[in-house]
Parts: sequence; C-alpha cells; structure tokens
Amino acid sequence: MKYKFEVCADAPRSCLHAFLAGVDSVELCAGLRIGGITPTAGLVRQVWRLNQEASKRLGRPPVRLKVLVRPREGDFCYSICDYQAMAEDIVDLYAAGADEVVIGGLTPDGALDLGGIKRLLDEYCAGRPVSCHRAFDMCAHPEAALEQLVALGFTSILTSGGASNAYAGVSQLKEWHKLASGRINLIAAGGVGKSNIAALAQESGLTYFHFSAKEQVPSPMVFRKDNVAMGSSDFDEYSRTESSLAEINANIIMLEGAPRVSIEVQQNVLKQLEMVVVPRLTASKMNQEAKQE
Repeated sequence: MKYKFEVCADAPRSCLHAFLAGVDSVELCAGLRIGGITPTAGLVRQVWRLNQEASKRLGRPPVRLKVLVRPREGDFCYSICDYQAMAEDIVDLYAAGADEVVIGGLTPDGALDLGGIKRLLDEYCAGRPVSCHRAFDMCAHPEAALEQLVALGFTSILTSGGASNAYAGVSQLKEWHKLASGRINLIAAGGVGKSNIAALAQESGLTYFHFSAKEQVPSPMVFRKDNVAMGSSDFDEYSRTESSLAEINANIIMLEGAPRVSIEVQQNVLKQLEMVVVPRLTASKMNQEAKQE
C-alpha cells in the first residue's frame, strides 16, 4: 500500500523537520493555535528556499508546498472583502513559491459558497491544483459538497469525517472514501497521530494523512515579562508548538515500517540547516547576512 503524509506547519523549523522526514506535502499556515490562517508571502518564500536546500542535501525532490488561504479565524462564511483578500493572497502565494492553495467557503445555511469559490478558481488559481480545507467538515450536506468539489476540479479534501477528530469520524471517512471512488483525494485530518494512524488507515481505507506532530518548545528568551501578554492570557508567551521530527518519523513508521530517510542523514542535514531556523541570530548577524545575499 502506498501512503502519503502531509504535515501542517506554521514555522520554518517545523517545515524543515517535515522536509527531512520525506513527507509528501506540507500545508503551511500561520496561527495553528487558532486553527490556521493565511501565512505571509515572506514566510512562504523562506519555506520555499528551505525546501530547495533540504532537497539538494537529501538528494530527493522538493516536498509539495501547499498553503492555507483563510483570511481570519472563526467560521467560513466570508464577506466580499474576505474573498478579495483571499484572491490577492492567492496571487502573492503562488508568486512566493506555493505549489497549491487550500481554500473553502460556506453560505450561512452551511452549503459551499459556490459563487465565491468558483471566482477564486477561475480568476486566480489558473488551473492549478487546489484542495478544500476543513470548511468541508462544517457543511450541512457534505455528500452534496463532495460532488460539487469534484465537479469544480478540486484535487483533495481535508476532513475529519465531520467529527471532532479523524478517528471519531472513521466510519464516515470510510463512507466518503467509497463515495469519492478515486475522483478526489480524501485526506484524514484532525487529531491524527501515531496512536491512531494505523487504525485509521485500516478502518477507513484512506491512504493520505494530515497531522501537525506538534510538541511544546520553550522560548529561548532569558529576560522575561510574565505580567505582559500580547493577546489572550490563555497562551503562554514563552512557549510555542513545533512539528517534532521524531513524531513525524513515528507516524510514517507506523504505516511503512521504517523512516523514509535514514535518521543519520536527517540529523546530518538538520545540523547543516538548523542555524537558519533557530531564533538565536542577533540583529547585527542578520543584517550582515542580508548584505551578503
């Protein structure tokens, strides 16, 4: 059985870990803590460059770079301004190196917003492959939405089976997999990890899996102001989540029996590239490197 793996990431180091593990695709976003929103074109360019560097050192093709297009947190019922922002972002993201964008939108009654989606496809995606994000899981009639996405030419759908996580929705994933019948890829998403990925594959029949493989990473900051928050007090300003190379490898091993890239090669290339993704460069060092470029 040929499996595919996709890592959802919002930072260069997470993406590097995915590239080193030899996954099939990365979905780049910003703000994973709020479910993911559109990343900047600058971040996409940096990740694209990192992808090329990792590819050269590993002797493997670059990993497919998908980019989430979601203008804000919250529901998927978008305004004219939201759609125009998405349209302009799509142009910038493709120019920055995206291979594919991940889009979606709903009407207030829970149907796909076919007018808004079709405009993005026809005027801004220019025939490129496009995936539907988990707005699909919020649809009132997902079976009808699946048929519409097939007709629109979408290549894949990220879905938990309409449940709180993919394993909770495994029965529905199995039914939708049968309904899709090879016309569109269903990518199991939401709570996918080493504890359930093998069971998900066996019980649903799906072969494409999306996960963040995240772990908490402490801030390198020594000086701290614990009484000041940049946003919600629910978030720790001095830690962040990051896709773990070990966890990505573990997910792959659960289905394929071995890592796709030897651990020794991964660690050697990580040492070569890690200096550009660890937040320890001083301002003067960064300025010096920018001048050299």
